[in-house]
Amino acid sequence: MAEPTLTFDDILRDINPEALEKDKTEEVTIDNMVIEGEEPKEIEVEKPKAPTEEVAVEEKVEKPKSDTSYSRVAKTFLEKGKWQDVLIEDADGNQVELSKIEDLDEETFLQIQEDQESETRKKYEEKYLSVENVDDRRKQVADIVLKGGDLEEIFGSKKNVESYLDPYKGIDLDDEQVQSNIYYNHLINKGYSDKAARFELQEKKKELILDTEVNKIVEETNKKAKEYVTLKQKELEDQKTSSLEQEKEYKKNLSKSLKERYKQESTVKKYVDLATKRTEDGEFAIDSLYNEIMQNPEEAIDLIAFISDKENFLKEYKSKAKTEVTKDALRSVRILKPKDKIPQKQDKEEGFDIPMAE
Repeated sequence: MAEPTLTFDDILRDINPEALEKDKTEEVTIDNMVIEGEEPKEIEVEKPKAPTEEVAVEEKVEKPKSDTSYSRVAKTFLEKGKWQDVLIEDADGNQVELSKIEDLDEETFLQIQEDQESETRKKYEEKYLSVENVDDRRKQVADIVLKGGDLEEIFGSKKNVESYLDPYKGIDLDDEQVQSNIYYNHLINKGYSDKAARFELQEKKKELILDTEVNKIVEETNKKAKEYVTLKQKELEDQKTSSLEQEKEYKKNLSKSLKERYKQESTVKKYVDLATKRTEDGEFAIDSLYNEIMQNPEEAIDLIAFISDKENFLKEYKSKAKTEVTKDALRSVRILKPKDKIPQKQDKEEGFDIPMAE
């Protein structure tokens, strides 16, 4: 007989039965998992790394002498992606794109440089947060979220997430009554009857080892909780590895099929990239293209028709294309066709008067 699957509820049952009240309606996210009553810990923002020697060498070129050189350096930074193109506004309110400025002076260049560096720092701080002072439990939960895990699916409810982050919140483990409740619940969960559990509890009190037994239960619960979450982390890692392998195999097969149909390498690469490369949002480029087309009702019609009934769509498309070609040909024929001439009466030539039969 197969062993029942261990859930997070099973782990919490010994020490905090109240934590099992589930709230399935509340979505669990990384933003709402701060424990109630607890001041959220300040997360230090990781400072950008000091520039490398290569950058330092590049910065030596960032103060050229002539205006033309400043423009040239700016264009180089834009091409390499170090800078982002922006609109430069003068004192009169006129705006021009940075990439189109040909006579950039030193003062303007330095102002743009400061703005670009400030924007880079801002994006860095928004994207990367330091976890240096975060405890191991929170690191585990954050890691699960970053790997695409569903906290509600793993823990069962927001309350269970909070119980994992702070398993003994509101519980005074030095209180004898609390110790009695923990030990009694532990025995009941092991299958003891009420009478047997109460007898065993009294025996531990008489032997003055109740606190020792409770500490063992707490340690064991902590161990099981950590093992449970670690297992879920491993499952996510395995899923990610498997997904990457599948994507790699798909890319290989797709490339092979495209090469059999298209001779130009650039066409093959374009289609492979569309189907396998991801955007900054994490979705495939082809998905972004699909969403873009679906926003336009006129373009969406053909896409919907093709996806829902490819064979019929191609049949109608070919028929329509053939009709259009025929119409074009007919128009050409009409244009080239000589105008109909009006019949004219011809004079009889002398010596060739042939009598018609009556």
